[in-house]
Amino acid sequence: MTLDPETDRSLAPCRAVQLIDNLELGGAQRLLATLASQYPADPGLAVLSLNGGRAPFRSILLGTGANVTTLGGLKLWHPLSIPRLAAALRTRPEPVVHIHLTYATILGTVAARLARKSVVVSLHNAQTVAGGSLRARVLRGLETFCLRHFTDRVIFVGANVERSNRARIGRTAGIVVPNVIPRPAALDPADRRAIRQDLGAQPQDVVVIATGRLSAQKDPLMLIRAFADARARAGNLVLWVVGDGPLRAEVEALARQLFPSGDPALSPVRFLGPRNDVHRLLPAADIYALSSQWEGLPVALLEAMAAGRGIVCTRVGDIPDLLPEEAALMVQPGDEDGFAEALVRMAGDGPLREGRAARAIQAARPYCDVSGWRQTLEGIYAELS
Repeated sequence: MTLDPETDRSLAPCRAVQLIDNLELGGAQRLLATLASQYPADPGLAVLSLNGGRAPFRSILLGTGANVTTLGGLKLWHPLSIPRLAAALRTRPEPVVHIHLTYATILGTVAARLARKSVVVSLHNAQTVAGGSLRARVLRGLETFCLRHFTDRVIFVGANVERSNRARIGRTAGIVVPNVIPRPAALDPADRRAIRQDLGAQPQDVVVIATGRLSAQKDPLMLIRAFADARARAGNLVLWVVGDGPLRAEVEALARQLFPSGDPALSPVRFLGPRNDVHRLLPAADIYALSSQWEGLPVALLEAMAAGRGIVCTRVGDIPDLLPEEAALMVQPGDEDGFAEALVRMAGDGPLREGRAARAIQAARPYCDVSGWRQTLEGIYAELS
């Protein structure tokens, strides 16, 4: 995580405490780190996480000066979870609770009301709860109820997220506040060579990088299959997979099946796990790949655009509005053959890659106004205080 060099940390403490499902690697967590970078380290942005399990983003948040508290043991269906959370919120001086992700929305909106706090909820995806199972329908129904009846303001992180969720919030006021990223720092060419060498890439290799949660939303299995097809036609392709998630074991097994080298160090697919140096890995790679089935306005894609990578992605969520056609190669979600063909084109045509990357940098510039974004959030908090 790289911070904006022009960040002003002389600001007063934030008026809102941030409540989130977990501190895994994800777009919502990245936004919290960006927001935390805007405030003094003492007392720091207040962040409450409902999940005490794997939390690779905790160290990143702490590095920005955030005040991070984990409220472990809060189960969605446990009758004491909401009273416990309400008690924790009562101890906070902030008048507003800003909530991120589904579990935190269901528990946190009710708890915040009990604690006599105002409630803001950010919706980060077009599909906040995916699937048609009974569990998914119940979660979506509970989340919708909480958005309509226990929320003062809903923030949509992009226009498509608003279109997909506007009807769900009823009469609750909603506003679009697009995601932002800090302006990236340049990577020294010597550092770029060292990173590539450390990760097993040869000078002639074209490195594809994919960052994000290994979950059904990101469709990493399609990415691996498409990459294998592309590598069969362009033999110098290497793939770095950055992140973790419920599909990691299945994705790694598929990679071993398609590239049975026996030695992971010899495989063209490297699984790097959760990393806190994505801002250095991106400019060390050549192509950024996003194979999602659905999205909101993905922070990881904004980072890749600002880093000047050639982008191959699916046409989902706010991506078509965010990325001009001449700034990337886009295919329909699930189009494995099309994705493979796009990787081959991007890998084999340096001028194409450089031209698309330059246009992506231009398209990312409006999303690097972190100070303006923070002021917009503070305005919302002030209205509700």
